[in-house]
Amino acid sequence: MTGFRRMMGFTLICAALCFLLTHSAWAMNWTVGGDEEALAPDPQQQARFLIREMSLEQKVYQLLFVAPESLTGETSTFEIPDISVMQRYPVGGVVLFGQNIVSEAQLKALTAALRLGGEKYGGIQPFIAVDEEGGSVSRIANKLGYPLAYSPEEIGQRQDAVSAAYAAGEVIAEYLTPLGINMDFAPVADVLVKNVEELAGRSYGSDVQTVTDCASSMAEALRQGGVIPCFKHFPGHGAVSGNSHKRSVTSRRTLAEMLECELIPFERAVMDGTEAIMVSHLVAQGMGDEVPASMSPKVVGSLLREQMGYDGLVICDALRMNAVMQDYKETTAAVRMLQAGVDMILLPQNMKSVADSILHAVQNGEIAEERIDESVARILGVKIQAGILTW
Repeated sequence: MTGFRRMMGFTLICAALCFLLTHSAWAMNWTVGGDEEALAPDPQQQARFLIREMSLEQKVYQLLFVAPESLTGETSTFEIPDISVMQRYPVGGVVLFGQNIVSEAQLKALTAALRLGGEKYGGIQPFIAVDEEGGSVSRIANKLGYPLAYSPEEIGQRQDAVSAAYAAGEVIAEYLTPLGINMDFAPVADVLVKNVEELAGRSYGSDVQTVTDCASSMAEALRQGGVIPCFKHFPGHGAVSGNSHKRSVTSRRTLAEMLECELIPFERAVMDGTEAIMVSHLVAQGMGDEVPASMSPKVVGSLLREQMGYDGLVICDALRMNAVMQDYKETTAAVRMLQAGVDMILLPQNMKSVADSILHAVQNGEIAEERIDESVARILGVKIQAGILTW
């Protein structure tokens, strides 16, 4: 019996050693293999862990920020009766307008369906965004009869402008968050160099410091209220000719001039670590550019990414605006925007055509898949940071 016990003891010790060695090797491979990204404090690194399990098509659809009508094929969408549409089109974001809103209960049901569809089919909820700047550009408040936050113009004229901007952000977040909306295309960070039709009532004014402080203050209030802010319209719409919703617009301001004025609020946003910046379709002629800023490597890649050091989320202004559509096919424009450094394509007219054009551009080598991964890492990183995406 003594010999048997010794033999059994030796066998158990060997088994235990084998288990420990095997377990240690597995743990080492788990770490060395790159899964340490899942435990990294940087949300973008965590995102890269998830990206490895995504198909190219899933990644491409994360780049699209669409109207709900793109998912349903309707003229006006009030509900998502079949949430499996999010499996066919796993878009990164959905933006809502007045035509999507009937009542508070209906809007909550719509946003809940979008979240559930994203979660069930792929595990990634979409950004759900709205233009809620205060004043006249308040899609939700105007439709549901909520008290309007002061407009940026009204706020910029007050003695207590910075605290008033924060209060406006608080008011907006207080109703957006319960409605299931997690991103606001605000604040407007444009400094008025001259009167611009497109910015009537929407800018904090012509004083650079006022605009900078008010935009930063409103963004912080939104963030504290559970809503992701998105500064717009980079590199600054305060000196353009015309209205980019209607036609191509230009700015003749030089880079030196813009660095002393229009770019300062965005520099502050970058310094504060803002989650998202919307880039305009203006043509920066004064910087020697000939294409819309949204598809310009000079504006997005060199200025915003490299010179200003911004590694957050870049969203283009609406692709369907005439400033783009009068001169470019939307499929061509979308590819050029990604090549320039934009991460998300906002409001394509034909979602599937744009997605297919991006897929084709990757497959034929026009865009490296690694470039797509960079943008998806930023998108998922912001979602992780905001608590939209967890695992």
